[in-house]
Amino acid sequence: MTLLKSIIGVMRHSRDHVQVYECLLYGLCLHSGARGAFLTFDFRYVDMAIGSLRDFDPVEQGLNGMEPGKVIRKDSLYLYSSRLAEWSVGLDGGDGPDPAFVESLISTATSLCSVMSLRPDRVKRDRLTGLPDREAMFMDLRKAVSGAEKNSIPLHFLYIDLNNFKSVNDTFGHAMGDRVLSRVAHDLDRMSSGYGRVYRAGGDEFCVVLAGVEFQKAYRIVERIEGCKWHVGGITVTCSVGMSGWSDGMKAEDVIEAADRRMYEVKQSQKQLDLRMMGTHNTDHPLR
Repeated sequence: MTLLKSIIGVMRHSRDHVQVYECLLYGLCLHSGARGAFLTFDFRYVDMAIGSLRDFDPVEQGLNGMEPGKVIRKDSLYLYSSRLAEWSVGLDGGDGPDPAFVESLISTATSLCSVMSLRPDRVKRDRLTGLPDREAMFMDLRKAVSGAEKNSIPLHFLYIDLNNFKSVNDTFGHAMGDRVLSRVAHDLDRMSSGYGRVYRAGGDEFCVVLAGVEFQKAYRIVERIEGCKWHVGGITVTCSVGMSGWSDGMKAEDVIEAADRRMYEVKQSQKQLDLRMMGTHNTDHPLR
């Protein structure tokens, strides 16, 4: 009971829905000894995953709906669907989920998410993801440029665009697209934590301001972001990232334009690579 109260106490300090999900899963791992965990609402998409299941794809594993209130084991994977809400969790290893413990956490989590949905909009903050919005990004970047000019400190800027996101909206609808954007925002925020601030620029575009971060570290952050994959019902969403560095004479707008231009180049290069790979695997022969 002490563990349950502690987890709920931490959960109440969550900033957004996805942080609530993450706290729920870490709590289940602590309680069961699992190596990883995931949360899903319909088995087409993992809304949050941690540990050994961070890249888990339920569609690839052939998982689908389950009878609520029952624990099912598949190899080292334990699955449980809540009686209280349309939430299902999976645990890798350990002792498996304790239904009473899971239901207590889910009950708290659903209540917190409902309250968050009723909160008034915050100034300069994107309502869906909870990230600062484009206007806040411009303000912060201008301050960062001013600081770089005065103190001769490094400044890097990332412009991020999602690949295959339109396919998610077209195939599964905008509600699913919103779930993906929330998860992406959370993952970007986690990967940049301690080094920079993440913003939602609009649509499926995000930005990161890395003030005081040297090139080598900024590049490692880019590599981590580019390595991320989000699986949605057979569709894999990835990122194209453009990075720019501030130099003498550049304004905030110049930094953004350089990163945006580089992001477009990265995206075009990836498209050409995909086309070459399709051609390599094409077994059709032209008519003669």
